[in-house]
Amino acid sequence: MMREVERMGKLPAEDRLQLQRLQEGLSGAAPMDDQWVDAAVEVVRRKPQLLKAMLRGKGQLLGEHDVA
Repeated sequence: MMREVERMGKLPAEDRLQLQRLQEGLSGAAPMDDQWVDAAVEVVRRKPQLLKAMLRGKGQLLGEHDVA
């Protein structure tokens, strides 16, 4: 888990912000309104590595070791 946190810290500020917004919507901390959905689709389309990083981090938080 610490490795993922470390990797996230190395992301450009814009990427961290986009990832944070994605996580907030998925966790229920922010509304998943049309604006959030449009932003999430844009992130997945333009920067799929951010979604992959988020999913890898989530798997490690849950104790999964073989998250590809």
